[in-house]
Amino acid sequence: ASEYYGNVAYRLQGFYPLGSVMGIRLSAGAGWDAALGGIYNVRNSNNPGSLKVSTNFNLSAMAIYNWRKVTFRWQATTPFAGLFFSPEYGHSYYEIFSLGNSKGTV
Repeated sequence: ASEYYGNVAYRLQGFYPLGSVMGIRLSAGAGWDAALGGIYNVRNSNNPGSLKVSTNFNLSAMAIYNWRKVTFRWQATTPFAGLFFSPEYGHSYYEIFSLGNSKGTV
């Protein structure tokens, strides 16, 4: 079985410099991201196409080190709080939006 997946995402981050340790600049920050995508399944199912929507508030840490003319940057970002929409497996959009059967859907 084949599936096709597409996604568009936007991320906005801000960092606050915390200081420097042994030439490594440390920063901490927060940000927001949003994503919109979809999956198309070529086999028979209730939803051959599914919509994926999410938004998150993220926390981040970053370290920057300059060595000669090269800059090394390490960044870790993790979702802190967010929302995600995806129908339950086998749950059709017709059931959710037309019949009002939204059990298992947030």
